[in-house]
Amino acid sequence: MNRNLIYCASLLSLMSLASCSIDDRYEELTASYHGMLTDSETGGPVYTEYYGASLLMADTEGDINQPISSYIRPDGTYSNAYVYPSRYKVYAQGPFFECDTLIGTVTEGTDMDVYVLPNVRLEIIDTELEYGIALTVRFRYEIVDYASASAEIGLIYGNRPYPGQRETTSGEKRVQRVTEKEGEISQTIYLDENSTYYVRALGHTSNAGDWWNYSDQICVSTNSVDISGLPVEATAKGVSATSAILDWSFPPVVEAARMRYMDSDGESVDRTIPISSVAWVAGLLPGQENEVTVNLIGGGVAGPDNILKIKTGAMSDVYMDDNADPYWFDVNMKYSMSRYFAELWAPQQDPGWATSAFRHEFFDWWRAGGIVPNHNNLPLNSEMSEITELSVYGNITSLLDLLPCINIEVLHILPGDDLFSTGEAISPDTDLSPLSALKKLKTVHLGAGIPLDEDDFRNAGISDNVQIIKD
Repeated sequence: MNRNLIYCASLLSLMSLASCSIDDRYEELTASYHGMLTDSETGGPVYTEYYGASLLMADTEGDINQPISSYIRPDGTYSNAYVYPSRYKVYAQGPFFECDTLIGTVTEGTDMDVYVLPNVRLEIIDTELEYGIALTVRFRYEIVDYASASAEIGLIYGNRPYPGQRETTSGEKRVQRVTEKEGEISQTIYLDENSTYYVRALGHTSNAGDWWNYSDQICVSTNSVDISGLPVEATAKGVSATSAILDWSFPPVVEAARMRYMDSDGESVDRTIPISSVAWVAGLLPGQENEVTVNLIGGGVAGPDNILKIKTGAMSDVYMDDNADPYWFDVNMKYSMSRYFAELWAPQQDPGWATSAFRHEFFDWWRAGGIVPNHNNLPLNSEMSEITELSVYGNITSLLDLLPCINIEVLHILPGDDLFSTGEAISPDTDLSPLSALKKLKTVHLGAGIPLDEDDFRNAGISDNVQIIKD
């Protein structure tokens, strides 16, 4: 495309390793040239990728009518030591506003810097390597292509120099769409340990076809995983008198977390969980500040002790206050819990409740849909702890709300009946590990059609002392 936007003072050149058309004047190839593809406004190099920009040269004095096409190096440089001395018509293709077609003479050692206007300018500003493998790159971009309404801007990185998007084996690309004409972006990428990487920013305007612009590359050497400086920042939510769920997140360098604490019986609890799992603690002392020691694990290395302090509620407190979210909005567990208390309390308030057509409308002591619960119907922490036998129904996906039921002895897991989730059963992917915290648990009864068996419970760490009965 010939935009006629700028004046180009010289010729765009061939790579030294460029392929060319057959020339029977081989012994007369005494001319040579070198130069750089140059930004006409900044004077800096215009970086591309392997096979990312090409030059076409047509000898105006020879017999070869087909222009010679070759590629420019990714760093924007080019050279050729074997060229027939002649006058050439030259034009270029690449991620830039192209020059006018030029006519010029190439002789021995011709110095040719060619000026173009890139579609996108990119520059890496700074980098920071954390934990041995987490690289944060801050870079700026400027969309020069005035006709483009948006662009894809991001990073590409790999183990080979000058990674580019055309070579799918050379790197991994992460881009985001932007509509602002210029700006700064910060991206964090996670690399393999003890490796060397080459990283570049890249950009692609919405109307540029398959042409991409690049920054210069940086070279980064990673180390062994080091998580010693990573703090543990956790928020306790769904806190009862004896348990809590930890709301935390970590970069992918952290693979697991080890949690240690003393429970209310004075026994040591030591659990290691993958970070993808929900973190929970149970069997805590009520109405006190409990300490939990956390060690993060990454690359097979455990980080230092981090102390979390979790304040539990009193047994006389309601199980959930107005601002506390239910444990994870498992609607079938909500219905099951509500049903338990409805069956316990409702007959005292309405003797006809058991036969009422509306008994499916259980006491909704669990906040739902943003509605603040009725404190008259909320159970106390002490009432949660007094449950010794409980039935849960339907498509249960989380057992976390059983953690406050510290005295439960018998748990029935049943399909949904005519009141809710009719015929639906617990998800086979449900995490069963919270049951391991219920020290009084003796029996788990599985109703007909429940897609679990004893192996599922043993694999989740449930003691052999807990009897698994299946209909």
